[in-house]
Amino acid sequence: MPILTGNSPLHCRSVNQYFRYRVYLVLGVLFFLIALFTRTNFFQKDLQLIVSDGLAYYVYLPSLLIDGDLDFSNQIMEHFPVQQVVLDPYKKTYLGYVSNKYPTGLAITLTPSFLIAHGTSLMFSYLYPSALWMPNGFTVIYQIFNVIFIMLLGTFSMMFCDRLLVNHFKIKPRAALTAISVYWIGSHYAYYYFREPFMVHIVSTFWVTLIIFQIKVILENLEERSLNPRLLLLLSFSFFIALVCRPTNIFLIPFIGLLALKIFQKGLLIRFLRLLPVLLLGLIPLLVQLFIWYSMTGSLLHYSYIGEGFNWFSPALWETLFSSLHGLFFWSPLLFVSVYGICFRLGSLPCREFLVSFLFSFGILWYLNSAWHQWWFGDSFGGRAFLELSSLFILGLAFTFDSMINATLKKRLITFAVVIIAVIFNYTLMSLYIFTKIPRGTYLF
Repeated sequence: MPILTGNSPLHCRSVNQYFRYRVYLVLGVLFFLIALFTRTNFFQKDLQLIVSDGLAYYVYLPSLLIDGDLDFSNQIMEHFPVQQVVLDPYKKTYLGYVSNKYPTGLAITLTPSFLIAHGTSLMFSYLYPSALWMPNGFTVIYQIFNVIFIMLLGTFSMMFCDRLLVNHFKIKPRAALTAISVYWIGSHYAYYYFREPFMVHIVSTFWVTLIIFQIKVILENLEERSLNPRLLLLLSFSFFIALVCRPTNIFLIPFIGLLALKIFQKGLLIRFLRLLPVLLLGLIPLLVQLFIWYSMTGSLLHYSYIGEGFNWFSPALWETLFSSLHGLFFWSPLLFVSVYGICFRLGSLPCREFLVSFLFSFGILWYLNSAWHQWWFGDSFGGRAFLELSSLFILGLAFTFDSMINATLKKRLITFAVVIIAVIFNYTLMSLYIFTKIPRGTYLF
């Protein structure tokens, strides 16, 4: 079975599906315009989409592909705002490089769009030299090309979720469309989509969602005792690039375990083992990360978060969900509707094993996030460390909206009111956060 089949979000077979995808593309374009408007300094005619931790995730690209080295000193001095202290130019590795604790997943993902932007900048600079398109990795051209690519990946994430809901969980198309649109607009996903797109989460969520979608397709193929090498290779590549986006994406292990169990049960283990040499090509993202570590520190294996770690025996489990200090449900109350949907449908739905894998994955991610020494994750907008499981939250919303189609008018009105209030709360909080009217790195009360 080829990768681009009827199960792929890039292959549409019905007008209804085309309509849903057009809605997702329209939402992506609208958020792109909002990003340009809210991140443009009209007085200085400057666009500032690469901010905060996004600078450190991104800096590998201009340093390695333009300068040909991993010395970030000149990028920090020339392009990092004074108030951005995400990388300390005086904090060096053993080999004398500026220390960068952030992994390379975002940079690896953006390599195609970065190279296109760089080629465009070189061409413009040759035809008409200008500071507006200097080939330095940080001009408007680079930001626009890369943010379009990030937002396309975010849109593809929603398309993968759509196919997962409609094809595999048998959710009615309009319920799937409503769930995806509401989550996109009404949760903290929106903030990181248009406000801090270089903050790895949108890219990381894309890879995680793609992995979950691929595993579901492979599992269905196993029913016909079919193992597609291309799908397995893409799954391997996606898994390792997800790990070098955010190592906590190891929470996907329950899905990998489910896939391994089904391969064994179908008697395809020998065939799978024969494909292992091909699947090793999927290690490329991990090898790139090891190369970066070795070049900068002299060691293949390196713990970059020196001085930071996990409190394994005292996780802040309650706080990560309900605290006013970036608690997941406190800052995104829309997700209560998602929890309701999952609880409502847990006992009676197809793909129950898959949903159980989702819940185990959530449990692992919840524990990892809660055990992190800074469980509130700095100056986050809400529980950003849970964004990678957006597909689970969307699934819960879809269950809720699917059940509302045949519900009483009173129940539908109550659900509608709860959703509207949650969305309004999200944007009220977002506005206060953006304009620094509420504290960012401490409790609201």
